[in-house]
Amino acid sequence: MLEILLLFVLLFLCLAIPFALLQIPRLKASLAAKHASHEQRPRTWMRRLMGAGAMAASPIYGFAFPLAAIPAAAAVFVKPLAGWPVRTKALIGWSLAGILALVFSALYQGQEISGNILHYAAMALFVCAAVRLTAGEASAAQLLGYASIGSALFFVVFRPKNTDTFEHMWKYGLGPYVAIAAVWLACSLTERRLLAMLALLAVGSASLFLGFRSHGLVCFVTVVLLMFQSKTRKGKLPLVRIVAAGGALLGLYKLLPAAVAAGVFGEAVRLRTLNQLDDSGPALLAGRVEPPLSIAAIMEKPWFGWGNLNGIDLDTLGVARNIAYELGMLPEAYERLWVREEGRVSVHSLLGEGWAEGGIVSAALPLLLLGIFIAAAFKVRGNWAPLVILVSAQGCWDVVFSTWGYNRAMVLAFSAVLAAWAISKSRDEIAQADGLGDSRVSNKPKGGQRRPYSSVLR
Repeated sequence: MLEILLLFVLLFLCLAIPFALLQIPRLKASLAAKHASHEQRPRTWMRRLMGAGAMAASPIYGFAFPLAAIPAAAAVFVKPLAGWPVRTKALIGWSLAGILALVFSALYQGQEISGNILHYAAMALFVCAAVRLTAGEASAAQLLGYASIGSALFFVVFRPKNTDTFEHMWKYGLGPYVAIAAVWLACSLTERRLLAMLALLAVGSASLFLGFRSHGLVCFVTVVLLMFQSKTRKGKLPLVRIVAAGGALLGLYKLLPAAVAAGVFGEAVRLRTLNQLDDSGPALLAGRVEPPLSIAAIMEKPWFGWGNLNGIDLDTLGVARNIAYELGMLPEAYERLWVREEGRVSVHSLLGEGWAEGGIVSAALPLLLLGIFIAAAFKVRGNWAPLVILVSAQGCWDVVFSTWGYNRAMVLAFSAVLAAWAISKSRDEIAQADGLGDSRVSNKPKGGQRRPYSSVLR
């Protein structure tokens, strides 16, 4: 089985590399033309300033608010370039409602107010700023690309906690931002998806070699979704592409675990994967051990929450242990992660944290993010589809299995705005991206006059 996987990879590279080399002259001409057009986009300098601000944390609450919060606050007072894409006003509204719910729940339960209110506030700020600085997928992708580069540079320059080795730096900082920046660049260079898919395969393989298994899976799933998504001119999926995508799914399910177990991606990855498979319960939980604690805490107080994760009582921890036992999880695998050495309780999930601390109202924001990302992943079309699908897959993973970290609120906000622009377009009204990358109207109304661009974006 392993030999089949290696043969498949070798065959793919033999076909893809010569084709990519033949595209270099055309890519150079395309890059020059798009670089000239990029300079004509309104407020490009503000998007670059936001990306530069992502490189450093602010002196106050820098974990949630990097220096990019300063130009973001200024952008709140400028007029939107092209109106509000779908669900973005709801994102801001539920972010603010989540803050109120967290404060109310903490006061009601007699607990310390959760620091997650800062991340909810950051979501509201950066969603509002992103809407006002973008006019479609291309400008939203540009903003996200600059912010990803700035966020990656933060980890390289300032080396925060848990980045003592390159493997840790890749896992806790660089990996997702490098993937976003690489796919953004690929989509900016060409409308052909092969370059973006090659970038995803390269970054995903690097993540597997460096022990970042979940990110490698996100990259590979994005490639599979791209293979499924493309249609012929008649609007049908070609049989060859269906077979190839089905084979890729089978490879992810069967061959990839076999390759990891055989040590293809390194001994450290092999041992870590085997430990997770032995001790961490069903594969549905993706190696995370915190979901039973989230389930128990939410079941106990679903409406108003606990006010703070540290307020979860011993009885609820006992219920969580029973759930973990039913799932086949061993105590050694989860107890040290549920309650950390300093006594801090962790559920390692944006959705789990919000719901457990502030109740159903605080859960509305992460649930809305999931809805936007899932809709965008299946509805997006056109030049920016690889980037939209990537950030949607990464966003879903972060909402369900990640905790708040440096710049996560900002990158999630920019990703959500990009996804919202992608699903704001009507497939009957918008044909193909032009040189700027933003969508233009190709249909004419009955009166024979072209509809204005701004009316479509609104």
